[in-house]
Amino acid sequence: MPTASPVTATDSDRLATVSSGRYAGGRLIEVLRTCVRERADGLLVVEPDGGSEQERATLHFQGGELRSVHFAGLAASPALTRALVLPTGEWRLERCADPPQANFSGDTGAILDQVETVLRDCDLAAALGVTQSADLLNAEDLSAAIDEASTKGVSTATFTRAIRASQAASMTIAVGTGGYRVPQVGEKLGRCLLKREIGAGASSMVYLAHHASLDIDVVVKVLLPSAMQDGSGAEGPAAAAMTANEARILAKLNHPNLMRVFDFDDTGDHPYLVVEYVSGRSLQAMIRDQGRLAVDRALEVVRQVARGLAHGHLRVGLVHNDLKPANILVADDGQAKLADFALASMQGTAHSGTTSLRKALKGTQVMGTPAYVAPEAVRLGLGEPAGRIDQRSDIYALGATFYHAITGRTLFSHPDPAKLMLMHVHDTWTPAEHLVPGLDQSVADLLARMLARRVEERCQTWGELVSDLDLLAGKGVGRRTSIFKTLVGRVWKVA
Repeated sequence: MPTASPVTATDSDRLATVSSGRYAGGRLIEVLRTCVRERADGLLVVEPDGGSEQERATLHFQGGELRSVHFAGLAASPALTRALVLPTGEWRLERCADPPQANFSGDTGAILDQVETVLRDCDLAAALGVTQSADLLNAEDLSAAIDEASTKGVSTATFTRAIRASQAASMTIAVGTGGYRVPQVGEKLGRCLLKREIGAGASSMVYLAHHASLDIDVVVKVLLPSAMQDGSGAEGPAAAAMTANEARILAKLNHPNLMRVFDFDDTGDHPYLVVEYVSGRSLQAMIRDQGRLAVDRALEVVRQVARGLAHGHLRVGLVHNDLKPANILVADDGQAKLADFALASMQGTAHSGTTSLRKALKGTQVMGTPAYVAPEAVRLGLGEPAGRIDQRSDIYALGATFYHAITGRTLFSHPDPAKLMLMHVHDTWTPAEHLVPGLDQSVADLLARMLARRVEERCQTWGELVSDLDLLAGKGVGRRTSIFKTLVGRVWKVA
């Protein structure tokens, strides 16, 4: 194998025209910087020297911004931090016709600036007591800081504290630190046999599993150490609090259109949540593949979700706080189920959630997803007087989801999440009837009530909305009628 040499500025500047190369001296960051500068689109594949195929890193760039990172069983921030300290290896930039699901956000250039400043200015050997060149920074201990940097500016001092809290570990490509190992397919957690991995994030791994006692397939979400501890070893990161919040709320609910929870264990090396497995697809995937849904199909999905939320609000004062197509699962038999209650709250804590969740999210200004968040949630995040977050805020988000499903586009679009949220407060969305030829006026009118900017002009309760949706479904709004049936009807009227 040829002798490795650090990537130089000249080498990395050629990334736009040269699709592969080598890096050394831990200078993979230079390759990433060039991807940012050249607004690269594609999959950057990094293969460390001496690693197996399972030990390669994949980083998906879109317009020069990182959208997903995977490495050795890790994803998002833990994967990025571990990949950046790989000593030598090869890289190649490939076209990516089928990009992986996004798990990373934020200003990639700014994040790399912070990381490089720390790696350059800190004497890691002195800080960590590392005496051999084969030792490296415990990369996963930086994950919390990088997660924070991806949503707001984080000072170099924050990264320095994370580094100084780290411990040296021998240079291997092994997953995890401090003896931690990610659960493997074929192993058991509680009564659940892990069958295959179906997802991964910065703080968790998700598996399809089989529950031995119930004899059903389930989904098991396993929290990683980065979700349970911050740099000082104290409890508190949002991921752990949100998972506990989700488990406790779902345990109080029982409705066919709401995800069921079967177990939650926050003790031991592998804290995990066990929820219902839905054989089907998300509404987001359906919109992506079909462009937009038939009005009657979308209406039925929205009606079922509204029924589930009506039950939840009546039972515990439920406010979901993150309604969107990705969180609505549609089973093979057509039944819709609302999932992901991590940000949900109950009556009396409608904006902040449980006490532990409120503490964990103390730096969060707005809860929800920018394309679907209600105007009052944005205004409250800005510190403006805007009343409170309640079921009407969820009704707005469900309206935004309904709009997306039948038009094939979101209410507003902007690459900057902050500006996108502000559009809900200040801008006017294009009426759905302008985008969907022949849309029944009663559907357009209902959307206008669900999406009213002023809370008092919106549908006021889930009961009211469910009644309106039932009425539309009963009228057969949006239902496609065959030419044969239409002609028969006309002949009957003439006769």
